[in-house]
Amino acid sequence: SFSFFQLISPSTLDPYQALVGRSFPVLLSGGYIVWVGGSDIYSTNSDLPSASVHAGVRAKGQTAIVIVTILAGQSSYLSTTLNGVSSSSFDAWGASFCFGSLSSPTNLTSYRSQAGRMFAFLLHGVKSNATVYGTDIYGDQSNLAAAAVHSGVLSVGQTQIIIVTILAGQKSYVGSSRNNITSLPLGGWNGSFSFFQLTSPPNLVDYRCQVGRAIPFLVTAVVWNSVWGTGIYTDDSDLGAAAVHNGVILNGVTYIVIVNILPGISGYSGSTKNGITSYSSPDSPGSYSFVNTSYPTGCALY
Repeated sequence: SFSFFQLISPSTLDPYQALVGRSFPVLLSGGYIVWVGGSDIYSTNSDLPSASVHAGVRAKGQTAIVIVTILAGQSSYLSTTLNGVSSSSFDAWGASFCFGSLSSPTNLTSYRSQAGRMFAFLLHGVKSNATVYGTDIYGDQSNLAAAAVHSGVLSVGQTQIIIVTILAGQKSYVGSSRNNITSLPLGGWNGSFSFFQLTSPPNLVDYRCQVGRAIPFLVTAVVWNSVWGTGIYTDDSDLGAAAVHNGVILNGVTYIVIVNILPGISGYSGSTKNGITSYSSPDSPGSYSFVNTSYPTGCALY
């Protein structure tokens, strides 16, 4: 391979924010870890050598040439601990980056071992007979570009960088018709993906406009925060505590869970389950429930 970019060793990629969509090599070294914002998708103000260790493309203390791709700014950045480096979460930043060049795979079966990770792909929206399985959570054998149109993140004929979250296989997938593409239902499958980026919100009040969507979240289980409801929870319930109450994760664990965003209902019943007592509530503007009915397997723990 070759590149027309000169080999550089920047501490951050803020000076390159205008190069959205461009990939170029950088020479990185050093073992001192400083601030990193995000996970897989990083803010350009992150310390680049530290982010490369967090992402696993360079070992601490190693000198290596790695490829970076400049991406658009994101509305939020995820905090995780990977390869001995803890990154920070925070709100919007002007531009982002990921490690590696952009690719345009037909499907994501080859990414099955990367559950829990986010990747940027260059996709061209198609409306064809390409097969799509699922809704919001897609089987990884689905045509990626057609699934992007079905999900609404890409239009027919549009070419755009799309961020995808790799997920564990699900017990079932729901078919639906969206954006002139009909997806098919599917039974159990070994790998999945979603066009929702992972976030870790304390509750789901900000997701009331997403009623009907199934969204993955990175959740750390807790037992001391307030929860209202049983099975169906008020959207101001603490997400980590509700996940433990529902039985989809164990206390103290950080895990990806999939949540159905629901409208508010009249009457939420309290109960004691898995060491957590939830409260009753007469009503709420919004609700949610968990897709998984038991502690899931096959997806990355952080």
